[in-house]
Amino acid sequence: MDLTVGVFTLGCRVNQYESACLEDSFRALGFKVIPWNSRAHFDIGVINSCAVTAEAEMKTRRALKAFAKANPSAYIAVSGCYAQTSPEDIKRLPNVKWIVGNDDKLSLPQTIARTIGKIPKIDCQKIVKSVPRRVDGVSVASQFEPFATRLSDRANLKIQDGCDVACSYCIIPRARGLPRSRDFGDIMEEARALASRGVAEIVIAGINLSKYSRPDADILDVIDAVSDIPLIKRVRLGSIEPVNLPIEELAQRMNDSGHKLCKHLHLPMQSGSESVLRRMRRPYSAAEYFGLLRRAAELCPGIGLGSDVICGHHGEGDAEFAETFENIKASPLTHLHVFTFSERKRTLSEKNTEGFVPYAERKRRSDLLRIFAARRHSEFIKSMVGKVCEVLLENRLPSGEYLGFTSEYLKVAVPIETPGLKNFTAKVRISGEDKSGRARAEFLGLL
Repeated sequence: MDLTVGVFTLGCRVNQYESACLEDSFRALGFKVIPWNSRAHFDIGVINSCAVTAEAEMKTRRALKAFAKANPSAYIAVSGCYAQTSPEDIKRLPNVKWIVGNDDKLSLPQTIARTIGKIPKIDCQKIVKSVPRRVDGVSVASQFEPFATRLSDRANLKIQDGCDVACSYCIIPRARGLPRSRDFGDIMEEARALASRGVAEIVIAGINLSKYSRPDADILDVIDAVSDIPLIKRVRLGSIEPVNLPIEELAQRMNDSGHKLCKHLHLPMQSGSESVLRRMRRPYSAAEYFGLLRRAAELCPGIGLGSDVICGHHGEGDAEFAETFENIKASPLTHLHVFTFSERKRTLSEKNTEGFVPYAERKRRSDLLRIFAARRHSEFIKSMVGKVCEVLLENRLPSGEYLGFTSEYLKVAVPIETPGLKNFTAKVRISGEDKSGRARAEFLGLL
């Protein structure tokens, strides 16, 4: 009987990409990959961890303990950023047999196949053939065409890893290393393979995507080449730093009906206060950041604009938080992810605690911004009412509604009587907002 494995992912799109690679590797080696929330028997659980916040680490530990309790005889592997930065924390947790950082993460299935005694029928040739590749220091998937399962909806495509900005609060450079950019030809080989497996939307992802640079290609070259793949319906950029962003060129592509780049940007802000941004060591001013947002909205009317903001960093007094809040209110942002600041070990913020903000105040500010973010999102939905959009259909709910996203990254629920339309593109008219905070839409037909 096939040995069963589940993979649980926390964190960013790069982690999501790497988890998909792990699942491919396990299948190639003869394991049966089953959903993490399945009630089936698990032999192995893999937790691909995140360390960006203390909450992310807590979620890793919580998921591990819950899995160990539900599957007491299963072995557990922990990979990713938390495993890279704090392996000693993980060693104390139940049933952990493997702790693998980012450098060796994609070799984890091969490590498990070689070392676990209860796998009697693993083909050694499969182990050799399925070893992941490192392209210019970027760990990427091997192509498992004989074993590849059919995919659907969207898939993340990692083109870059690492960061050298060294923001005061961030441990990710320690977890991921310096910036490395993947070979352009290798990116395109994988993009075409994803399209052949049924992927309709490719999300271009990286730890610091704005750092992508090759002698023969830049980020615009990657966007254009992926857009030219006939089976791909959409290209979307993952979170990208605002520094040196080619906004005119991106807007030109978003406005071109023949180009597949989505009308959506997620540009991390972290603070809207000039002094806090300097303290965070962010490489731009608040004026530059909000000027970029306004320029994007001017060049591409109706664009979806998302951001991240951290509440309660050291040095954020009442005046600095008010500055952030007022700048956000005056901006064209449509989506906002709010984080409560947590000190990270081995970062500058751990050492320099001048202007310490009490935890209760951090939470209060976060709650205020989240309330505003929900209101701003509702305003965005109202601004879209009556507009005709294209939605890539995903899962169908028991109610008969399909979920999906517009180009602007607006989540939509659209009632369609016909089953089996997952991964089709529908033409819809936005009609309002439902109780779950999603946009409602009227189905106008398939494209």
